[in-house]
Amino acid sequence: MSGARRLTLDFVGLILFCVIWAAPAYAQRQFQASFTGAQQVPVVASPGTGSGTVVLNADETQITVNMSFSGLTSPAILAHIHGAAPVGANANVLFDFSAVTPNATSGSIPEQTFAITPAQVAELKAGLYYFNVHTTNFGGGEIRGQIFVSMTTNPTSLRAGATKSGSSGALVQVTPCQPVTVRLPGTAAGWVASVNQPWVQLANASGTGTGRFSVCVSDPANALGAATSATATITLSAASISQTLTVPVVLAIHQVGTTAAPFGSFDTPAAGAAVEGSIAVTGWAIDDIGVNRVEIWRDTVAGETTPPYPGPGPGNGKVFIANAFFVTGARPDVEVQFGSMPAAARAGWGYLLLTQGLWNQGNGPYTLYAFAYDQEGRSISLGSKAITASNATASKPFGGIDVPAYGQTMTTSFFNFGWALTPNATPSCTIPSTGVQVSIDSGPLQTVSYGDLRPDIAAAFPGFTNGSGAGGAFFIDISSLSNGTHQIGWYVVDNCLRAEGIGSRFFDVLNEGSTLTVAPNAPMATIAATSPAEAATEPIEVRRESRTSWIFPSRSGDRVMAIGQSDRIEMRLPEAGGGPYAGYQIVNGERRELPLGSSLDAANGVFYWQPAAGFLGAHQLEFESARGGIVRVRAVVGTHVEAVIDTPSAGGVPSSFVVSGWAVDLAAANGSGIDTVHIWAYPVSGAQPIFLGVARYGDARYDIGALFGDQFTRASYSLPVTLRPGAYDVVVYPHSTVMGDFRGAKVQRVVVRGR
Repeated sequence: MSGARRLTLDFVGLILFCVIWAAPAYAQRQFQASFTGAQQVPVVASPGTGSGTVVLNADETQITVNMSFSGLTSPAILAHIHGAAPVGANANVLFDFSAVTPNATSGSIPEQTFAITPAQVAELKAGLYYFNVHTTNFGGGEIRGQIFVSMTTNPTSLRAGATKSGSSGALVQVTPCQPVTVRLPGTAAGWVASVNQPWVQLANASGTGTGRFSVCVSDPANALGAATSATATITLSAASISQTLTVPVVLAIHQVGTTAAPFGSFDTPAAGAAVEGSIAVTGWAIDDIGVNRVEIWRDTVAGETTPPYPGPGPGNGKVFIANAFFVTGARPDVEVQFGSMPAAARAGWGYLLLTQGLWNQGNGPYTLYAFAYDQEGRSISLGSKAITASNATASKPFGGIDVPAYGQTMTTSFFNFGWALTPNATPSCTIPSTGVQVSIDSGPLQTVSYGDLRPDIAAAFPGFTNGSGAGGAFFIDISSLSNGTHQIGWYVVDNCLRAEGIGSRFFDVLNEGSTLTVAPNAPMATIAATSPAEAATEPIEVRRESRTSWIFPSRSGDRVMAIGQSDRIEMRLPEAGGGPYAGYQIVNGERRELPLGSSLDAANGVFYWQPAAGFLGAHQLEFESARGGIVRVRAVVGTHVEAVIDTPSAGGVPSSFVVSGWAVDLAAANGSGIDTVHIWAYPVSGAQPIFLGVARYGDARYDIGALFGDQFTRASYSLPVTLRPGAYDVVVYPHSTVMGDFRGAKVQRVVVRGR
């Protein structure tokens, strides 16, 4: 860092962002079966019943089996798992536990384990195995149960908050309704959700296969009375495959005036950032009842004629920009840290800010603010960011999407409208008629019809080569989209080969006459097979615009992929085990849907993602081939160098003190990702900066290993320093082995006391 000048916060990482990254706990898969005589082939008129579970380990090399039965007409003599056969057909014995089956009409077996092959894993997942209990009276089998993957939900539990006035009063404010996704992969079984408490209401409480229902809190009859907390149980039943599942709901009840204000963070852009075009304005917010909204404002600038807001609230004297959009699943780090708070999975917020729309067409310094409001109307500042925009010298296309609006629900097919321009250059650059493309859920690009008249854009941005024909349109047939939330974005390339993504936003699809459901990844075709073991060693191909890179697995088996906040990637999975892929995000050891706005070409093993504003930090993805291969990817969105200054604390310090803390690069495949840490002191007076030295780096921090994973344990830095009396900004610069430069600087202001 020799020759470093006064700190430019372009290097400064996110001050309030802390990823909670534990060593990934990859989920086991559980399957279950309910036994009856009616499932026998041929049918047996038996009063006997039974149940069994099969747990497939994370490596998919072993199953653990439990089974019980009762009410048989005669003692059991044999018991097995048979396969491969669908419902209504018979097959041979595969796994035999007759030796431990009690010779009785009722009983259970001790837990049994068996090795399983990749081919058998695929058959098990396809629902082609069944339990069979044979008895003295029915040697061919008295009761049978087809084995299906267990029904799952996301989330597996819910927390909500409410306020009321007195024990007899009605609820005043409640956590907004929360969605629950039901997954029944590989089956067309119908399911029904019910609840055991009157203060919980369910919407769209039935479906087939994979779907979604909503959970709302309402207590018009005051069933809650004087209670300060309450619990309810949602029960999901899939009668055709004899499965049930419960989702607990925990409600915290507060008297009006006793709740806390919201809290959170304003994470990007970085303080002091130099920007142009569209930028992601992101952060997170949590509340004990619920966050109502996050507002984004800015200060007026010198010479501006825009009238500032004169009303009450934190926006007084400022200019309103927009309300941010909350994105479920965008911040797994926050969900892990604040999982006991309502709607923690929906804490991440974001807004794609077109800086050309700022005063003076986005040229000069601006200060942005983020204010969070809770359901009770209280507000809090999440922070501010001073940035400098330089669109007069911008070198990339820019624009926006007009239709659909942010969060708009589309019930019929529609035209997607927007506009795009490109900065002038020498020689002049222009956007060709085929230079604008659109993607849905970050998927394959399709050409937008570009060149429509947009006099409003021509007037707002005079002098641009495409000003007279900046409009574009693309027809979207919503019958081709699953019901639910989707992401749309444009990708623009001018004839000077300058490219940029613009206008990314979410919208909802609700096809007429249907309820909100979620389409699972559907198998389409088969890709060439390799062994599942090869999935652990093969690289993945990642394409960004015209660039291609290959990412090999780390010692832990993860492929680590860094994604910029405006990047669009195509990730081509290895042909692991053959068969189409299914994709998941892993949060708290649970398999969930892939991140919102991404998509998976299941047949060809291609994953597409352009993270929308709001996504930040590490996202653990898992892709599973139908033949048993698993590919694990850690996708790190945005700034991936994280550092903390533990000492000194802000404020007064003696002349000699120790600068210490930790630093990691979450995009590192192995090790901490940091090889050195430089520390500087910048006098607040503006005097020349002082290089304090190279810190000792690499001592063990087991707390950091527990947060981020064992590979990040050796993350500690420390340096004893001495400074003359005065005020300083002490700045820590970690050097990333991934990026090959200094990233993620952290700053602490101290006042050195005299002797």
